[in-house]
Amino acid sequence: MASGFVTIHGQLDSHGFISIDCGYVRTPTYVDQKRDITYASDKGFTDAGRIHFVNEQNLQTDLADRYSNVRYFPSGERNCYTLRSLTPGGKYLVRAGFGYGDYDKLNRPPTFDLYLGVSYWTTVTIANSSTAYVFEIIAVSPADFLQICLVNIGSGTPFISWLDLRPLKSDLVVDLYPEANVTHSLVLLSYFRDTVGFGLNRYHFGTNYQHIRSPDDPFDRIWQRYEDVSSWTDVPNKSNGLIQNSTSDAYDAPDAVMRSASTPVNASRMDIYWSSDSSMSVGVDPKFFLLLYFAELEDTQELREFDVSVDDDQLATAFSPKFLLPTVLSRIVQGSSNHTVSLVATSNSVLQPLISAMEIYIVRPVNESTTDSLDDVSHSANPFENRRFSYKELKRITNNFDTVIGRGGFGLVYAGRLENGASVAVKMRSETSSQGNTEFLAEAQHLARIHHRNLVSLVGYCKDKKHLSLVYDYMDGGNLQDRLRGQEPLNWLQRLKIALDSAYGQPAIITVSDTERTNITLWARDRLSEGDIGRVTDPTIREDCDINSVLKVAQLALQCTEREMRDRPTMEQVVEGISESLQLENSSRSLSSSSIKTGTWASADGESVGAI
Repeated sequence: MASGFVTIHGQLDSHGFISIDCGYVRTPTYVDQKRDITYASDKGFTDAGRIHFVNEQNLQTDLADRYSNVRYFPSGERNCYTLRSLTPGGKYLVRAGFGYGDYDKLNRPPTFDLYLGVSYWTTVTIANSSTAYVFEIIAVSPADFLQICLVNIGSGTPFISWLDLRPLKSDLVVDLYPEANVTHSLVLLSYFRDTVGFGLNRYHFGTNYQHIRSPDDPFDRIWQRYEDVSSWTDVPNKSNGLIQNSTSDAYDAPDAVMRSASTPVNASRMDIYWSSDSSMSVGVDPKFFLLLYFAELEDTQELREFDVSVDDDQLATAFSPKFLLPTVLSRIVQGSSNHTVSLVATSNSVLQPLISAMEIYIVRPVNESTTDSLDDVSHSANPFENRRFSYKELKRITNNFDTVIGRGGFGLVYAGRLENGASVAVKMRSETSSQGNTEFLAEAQHLARIHHRNLVSLVGYCKDKKHLSLVYDYMDGGNLQDRLRGQEPLNWLQRLKIALDSAYGQPAIITVSDTERTNITLWARDRLSEGDIGRVTDPTIREDCDINSVLKVAQLALQCTEREMRDRPTMEQVVEGISESLQLENSSRSLSSSSIKTGTWASADGESVGAI
């Protein structure tokens, strides 16, 4: 089981896709034969949350199997999925689906925020418990991974049904969707229309109600059929020729979409509208990005010519689509009121207007915390997170720095309390610290981007003249070293789970000097060679762990200390080994709960030299 788990951790499939079935547990992966897409369990993409099955009778009909389970997040303000093996600077389409279906039997559809990394994506509002909601964003990845984060805003428990990532890289077009860049992303408008199943505003205008997506669209964009308009019909006498995109077409709509065109019946105009609804908060003065797709499909000498306008503002005059060649008209449209696109035949036109496809996006600014400016440390839904404090404010919230709760190479750490009563830890750089502005900035930006259940969150910072400080959430349970050696030490099962987190690159950190590590290694290797695992095990857990589980981790740890790299295990092998040890421990505990006691320790002479 472990090896299958590792191979799909954050990885792309043969198409470069990542397709996650959130809460799915039956197998590590499965294949949609119709679309040749491999779907993966979300194990390895997130370490938080719980899973729950959904009664499909509580959801709208004709949904994919991925809506039959969810992962929900009852604890923590911010919980994230991490998608890896990406290209830094690459452009990606990210899509998330949510089907509540009253899975929790509370009949309380939640509202929560969705973030792409540190940048706000959208607010997920489950207005109807049976409706499936889908949200999509096109964005540039600043690193070789992306985090999709669900943020609790106090209006119910966040959850997710599925998550997709698709690379937008074309052999034909250098830069697809150039409006999505390092400063702005494109969020596909969610707005529900009559006779249309989902809120996604990417449409084809054919008469076939089927969605067009992969394999017809190599980027797996989902093109729904626009709402049923009785006065429109399919374009007659279509040519059988293939519609060819040019290198100047930055949107690369597939042939199947461009051929799905409508035209009015016995009329000279077509009107297409959009607005906003409760499924997406568009803001007070949103900036929409509109894309309209046209191609002439009839091999005819008769003139087809029409004007294109948006809210009575002319976009194209006397426009004639080219035969089997796409033309894309675009426009930025401002404002949250109703908007209308009109296609009106000119007096010279013999044929009626036509249209093949349409996309409507909201332009979102990318949070600038990935730049080199300290003033751009990220913000999120909490108004106190990543706030910039003045030195005067720090003096006030720490009561003039009167309570020291820790110290390190950076300086002293003080207890503090914010205006809303939240407890914080204020880490002040001392004048004798060797850490300068560059190191301080790196730590601040790193902490602003990282969110993990074993790591405290960054609340804010201070850069006030010579004063440098980081402000964190305060956790009174102590650090990992306190828990390992304190009055309430971690049990073996808890330690295994932390070790597994660390193996996935999500560590809870404990500091041990090189000298101490070397001594422990030599001492432990001698004891293990004699079969004496008890002498190198923390005495606080000897009566509450499985012998074989501890032995497997001890042997794995020693392999990791081998001097030659070729003798050390890979991280995949480390994950596999810890996972197997975790299984042994869980199995032992299950047997113990059934009154079958196995694998307990006899008392051992001598002192423990450190926790394994």
